[in-house]
Amino acid sequence: MRSTRSTSRARSVRRGFTIIELLVTLGGLALLIGLLIVGLQKGILMAKGSADAQTVRAMKLAVDQFRQNFQFLPPLVKDVRYGKWIEDHPLIDGEKRVAIYLPQRTSSGGYSQDWKDLRGDDLSAANAVDRRYSNASLAYYLVGALDTPVNASVKVPIDGVLGPGFVAPLIDGAFKVPAAIKDPSVKPVSKRTGRVYEPLMDTSKSGLKLVRQLNDATGAKIELQDRGGVAIRYYRWKQGERGQSSGPPKIKDVKDLNVPAVVGDPANDPLLREAEYAIVGAGPNGVFGDETTDVLATKLGMSVNDGEERLRQIAREDNAVEVGR
Repeated sequence: MRSTRSTSRARSVRRGFTIIELLVTLGGLALLIGLLIVGLQKGILMAKGSADAQTVRAMKLAVDQFRQNFQFLPPLVKDVRYGKWIEDHPLIDGEKRVAIYLPQRTSSGGYSQDWKDLRGDDLSAANAVDRRYSNASLAYYLVGALDTPVNASVKVPIDGVLGPGFVAPLIDGAFKVPAAIKDPSVKPVSKRTGRVYEPLMDTSKSGLKLVRQLNDATGAKIELQDRGGVAIRYYRWKQGERGQSSGPPKIKDVKDLNVPAVVGDPANDPLLREAEYAIVGAGPNGVFGDETTDVLATKLGMSVNDGEERLRQIAREDNAVEVGR
């Protein structure tokens, strides 16, 4: 007959193994749940990334269609004010219609400021702004979202059409609005509108959102945003050695191609060596990679101590990019 002490010890041993087994089982379940959550998160991000890529691809096709229709690329709008220049702004009352980049060489053969901007000459300066892209261009020229009047006396939309659509655009960024439309003395019934072009992007079906904020003149904007509420950028750039003041553009190496970093690296992508424009979405992480390190760290859930280059690299990894020429 076994003693009570032996029986009690045996029960204690069995009870101890049962608790360990339970803890191991719970730990395994927690690990599996964690892996499942990580997998789901990655799957969601991949799905969002794929959707963003499709949206940007559709916009690239629309740009190509625009070029086929009008024989030039959509103009690059100066959609923000820069300190030392008083820019024409189509959305601010009392200022001119549209300010665009149409770089011209000076009479002496030098480079205009617009040309220097598109070459990225000043990007090494403190607080420099990259002027090689616009948030507004594609909303203006693919959708026809410029419904603001030409000026206080002429109540005609800048693009000649109220609502989506536009009359023929011009290479300098203006629209060929018939004179009769702009003349208030001509009766509405006799006004000739000319051909009206349908929007090249359907914002109700393409995963885009047309945002119009016109109440605050200093922050007025019209832009196309992705599903995450981030404006999709339209890039154009000029090739040539930065700082060059005259003569034919010099291209000594891939750096002189002046391809924006958020677009890609021409050293690794032959397509970028011939590209003239790009459309870039920020992707699921909501950042392009050229933001401040504080913004990048916050958006990516990282620390500024992880290093600027690392932050920028991770931010750019999910950018949706389409290039063309």
